[in-house]
Amino acid sequence: MAGTLGYNREHCHFILQALWQRLLTKGPVPQGRSSHGFVIIDHRAYVFGGENSPRVPIGSTVHCLDLSTQEWSVCQPQNKDSEPQPINAAAVAALGDSMYVFGGRSGITMGEGNTNQMYVFNTRTKEWRTLETSGDIPMARSYHTMLALGKALYVFGGCSEKGRLNDLHRFDVATNQWEKQPSYDVIEGRGGPGLAAVGETLYVVGGFAGREMNDVHAFDTAKKTWRSLTFNTPLPPRSVFGIGSYGNSIMVVCGEVDPSDQGHEGAGNFSNEAFVLDTSNPQDWVRVTTEGDVPEPRGWFSAAFSDEEKKLYIFGGNSETNERLNDIYSFQLNV
Repeated sequence: MAGTLGYNREHCHFILQALWQRLLTKGPVPQGRSSHGFVIIDHRAYVFGGENSPRVPIGSTVHCLDLSTQEWSVCQPQNKDSEPQPINAAAVAALGDSMYVFGGRSGITMGEGNTNQMYVFNTRTKEWRTLETSGDIPMARSYHTMLALGKALYVFGGCSEKGRLNDLHRFDVATNQWEKQPSYDVIEGRGGPGLAAVGETLYVVGGFAGREMNDVHAFDTAKKTWRSLTFNTPLPPRSVFGIGSYGNSIMVVCGEVDPSDQGHEGAGNFSNEAFVLDTSNPQDWVRVTTEGDVPEPRGWFSAAFSDEEKKLYIFGGNSETNERLNDIYSFQLNV
């Protein structure tokens, strides 16, 4: 497993260690936010959307951080009239030079202003486009998740006017066509889930289904079949956390472990722990021993993995004091 440093004979498990580093950025730092989008393209991190006040969309500005110089800048779109309306709790994913944005909501109350529109921002030309899509278009939603695999995007779950969802959809970026994937009724509908890919397999991890979840379900994108995983050592339940994959491993960092009694108006109980699952032998979620600039506990943020640096980056989120954050950290397993 990536990151294995040694074997603890007393407890009979592998020891994983990782280094957190806070980036000392400069330039026009984005306003603190949660429920935003965050991707990495060509050694630059991009931040879009989210909220600074509970449920109030923050705006449509795209912020860019050069990871080499650690300097922020604002991406001024070439066609500002085409940028999306301010949206919160959308899902984003990077594919090629572009950041794709799907769904989210523009209203204050849950479900208000939900959309199922797909937008794309070309980071090279700085142009927004609203895509005309066809096929099995997913219903409008927020607090869902999306990732790129091959030349397609996959969207899972989220919250709609009809309640929490457990559906999976594939979007072909060449044809702009949606295809609904087989359903799996074992999965309870949920918001704030994690979605990671290892090879051709998608992994749905945790989320909030009226309670924090820790289940894991795998979808083979080639065979279009589902299966559920069971563990000797499960992941502590959580939602709205950071997730990424490296080799055969899935990394989970931070997240909400107990929801707020004020709903989306307040802060829940958050974690700053990290866990790793080896999907080639998925028996135990291993808690990672972390050192360095360990971030304060948080949830409702977004994470993105840098293939070039082999690091998982996280930006912002909600803190235990209900303050929206604008800090950025890297997380790297020691190998």
